[in-house]
Amino acid sequence: MAKTKSQKNMWNTVTPFSKTLAMILFVSLPIIAFIWGMNIGFDMQRALAHPAVETSYIR
Repeated sequence: MAKTKSQKNMWNTVTPFSKTLAMILFVSLPIIAFIWGMNIGFDMQRALAHPAVETSYIR
């Protein structure tokens, strides 16, 4: 059972779809991660500025 060239290289060919998908992910994932990180930072800053427990009446 000799494999032909097309069967041998079926899984390691770069298609236009895979190039496009890689380019979209390469550009969009860092942008999404940056925006997500900024939102987490703002939430943490807000939580530290306004604590959930008021301590003014505890002495």
